[in-house]
Amino acid sequence: MCGHGGSSQEPERPTGFDLAAYWQESARRMEAGVLRGEARLRVSPRGARLLPVQCGAAGTEAVRAAGPPDAEGWVETVLRVESLPVAVGDLLRLGLEVEVLGPPELRAEAARTVTGLAQRYQGAARA
Repeated sequence: MCGHGGSSQEPERPTGFDLAAYWQESARRMEAGVLRGEARLRVSPRGARLLPVQCGAAGTEAVRAAGPPDAEGWVETVLRVESLPVAVGDLLRLGLEVEVLGPPELRAEAARTVTGLAQRYQGAARA
């Protein structure tokens, strides 16, 4: 171990220390510092299952806070996100299971990216 000093003595955990709680709180503080924006989304039932997997605690919070499902089972919610480019990449990993409703600049960037992808994949692959 780096900086262990060669001692054979095991380090002691402070009395009452809860590693799981410490880790959870540490992750929450880190996310609060990084996730400064919000995305308003429309999410499919499958997307609601994937959102926590793709977006961690922020995805879990978004699913919990979602409104009632519409006739197709889709819900509207708000997801805490990082910067615009990171948010676009994160949300596009969900494919057709999510629709970005806002803010307008995030929706426009998602549309621009999807349009570019559609153009790239039209026709034969390059050799």
